[in-house]
Amino acid sequence: MDNINIVMRNILVVDPDINVLKQIEHDLKDSGIRVFSSSSGRLGIEILDNEKIDIIFVELEMPDIDGFKFLAYVQSKYPDIDRLILCNENDKITATRAIMKGMASSFIEKPWIGNNIPATIIQLLETREKLRQEELINQIKNIHKLPALPNIYNQLMGAIAAEKSFKQISAIIQQDVTIAAKLLQLANSSIYGFGATSSLTRALMIVGVQALRDIVLTFSIINQLNWSEEQKSYLEMISRHSLIVSKYMAEFYKLKYNKTVPDEFTSVGITHDIGKIIQLQYFSNDFLQITGNMKKNGKTYYENEILLGFHKRTHCEIGAYFLKSWNLPEINSDVSLYHHTPHLAPPNKRELMEIASFVNRFANFIWTQKNNSSWDIDDFTGDHTYPYKELKEIGELMRLDMHVRVEF
Repeated sequence: MDNINIVMRNILVVDPDINVLKQIEHDLKDSGIRVFSSSSGRLGIEILDNEKIDIIFVELEMPDIDGFKFLAYVQSKYPDIDRLILCNENDKITATRAIMKGMASSFIEKPWIGNNIPATIIQLLETREKLRQEELINQIKNIHKLPALPNIYNQLMGAIAAEKSFKQISAIIQQDVTIAAKLLQLANSSIYGFGATSSLTRALMIVGVQALRDIVLTFSIINQLNWSEEQKSYLEMISRHSLIVSKYMAEFYKLKYNKTVPDEFTSVGITHDIGKIIQLQYFSNDFLQITGNMKKNGKTYYENEILLGFHKRTHCEIGAYFLKSWNLPEINSDVSLYHHTPHLAPPNKRELMEIASFVNRFANFIWTQKNNSSWDIDDFTGDHTYPYKELKEIGELMRLDMHVRVEF
């Protein structure tokens, strides 16, 4: 793990259950983290107004202030504070809605007896500090106008959180012709493989709401910016790679762990390389230097970033920084940050990060072999704990998908 100097380790826990507050204080007493606790929303706001808080944990069911209103207050007045939800099993759907609205980045399920909560919180703080290091912040400061979330994305998130119908969500997408066309193109591509459709509602059902969110984010950001023809070529490769990684993560997860990937993780591959898109637009000289080195030494994009001295400000940190600033779920920024370094990820997310890392490497390998009719899986030097036959079959499907064109 990187040696990170965490200047301030202050967390605030707001929960009406005194036993919960006592348990957290007990679990963290020797962690070096200062815990502020409140059994009411009003006292929680008073603490926020008087203390420097890094992360808050909030129970949605509070007697004095509704948890949603409390989170909205923090989001508006203290946007730099990371917000997480404490919830019981039967509150997970409500917590997920809050996350979809951008009001919180994740949730911790109660009770957590047996879970290593101190380690998880320390990891959260360390991840937070990774995105506040001087090298990265100085790089971001060089962007004269930060890309902002478009209105269609905010409308979409509101509709998803309110559980609107596919037809109602489709009506929102129709407001942006380019995004609507992109959705239809992807739904009709071999990446999704469900046959031809000209219906936006049907396309939405094929792609899925989770993927739609990340597709709209990625392509609406791309559409805001000006691209040269050379940049468009790189964009096509980045986008195609990201869509393929996203598609196959669930298959590899099932193959590796013999269980279904959680719904909220199903489309995180779409945004995992968004840092490269930011680099291509705002730091094009760096991008071209990195890709130029790739052609010379055959190493990966990330390896060349490290070789060229971009440590702590690679596409991983840059992507995670923007995904976090756009209030996407924590898992999106984590996959961006750790898809090349899964061993540094929080323990409770390491399985998914290892899959993201493997699929990313495997997709890159298949890309180099896509026009080679005699390619052999034995040439891949990655993780061989996967069954050979299934790995070969997935590789053949990925190779076909590599030929799908993603236009801008």
